[in-house]
Amino acid sequence: MTNYLNSAEEEDVKLLSTKTYDILNSNNTELYNLISNFNGDDVEIFQAKDNNKTARINGKMIHSMYRPVEEAEKTIEKYALSGKNIVLFLGVGLGYTVKAVLSKIKPETKIYIVEEKLSLIKEMLNIPEINSAYESKSIYIYHTSQNKLFMYDVEKNFRLGIVPEYEIIINNICYENNKTKYHEFLETFRDLISNNLVGTST
Repeated sequence: MTNYLNSAEEEDVKLLSTKTYDILNSNNTELYNLISNFNGDDVEIFQAKDNNKTARINGKMIHSMYRPVEEAEKTIEKYALSGKNIVLFLGVGLGYTVKAVLSKIKPETKIYIVEEKLSLIKEMLNIPEINSAYESKSIYIYHTSQNKLFMYDVEKNFRLGIVPEYEIIINNICYENNKTKYHEFLETFRDLISNNLVGTST
């Protein structure tokens, strides 16, 4: 039987601290405005069997119904991340994979996160490790409407004449839910890498 959050717990899900809102406004005013005016979406967030939160969209589970944190940690074990300069997430769900990545990368590695669902972005920002990395600007977060800002931020963090080592991590359920928008970000990123390669060879 699915263990849904009660109304009080659901309200807690939606709340961000004043400090987090201030950081959000400083880092990404457009996203801050989107979240400030957010009235809910079609993501279902509820308790998994291990009492962590899990979520689904359109009847499909974004994370495990049983052990979502353990699932995320096993997923990240598949990637060689220690030498990467950039990690791009296309869809992250509740942020468990991002948290798992933070313990496996260099301090200077930049993480770029693209997520369509504002409820999931808010949940992710409530994870202390992610919140701290976001405050220090080692994590950048974008809604799927922010392709131009994403392009600007990624490009400005490229070192002139050096092609960064990178990894792309995709949450398939999130990605398939809005494939067109996520693919747009994927193509933007690939174009930036390609342009940097051309610039390096020139």
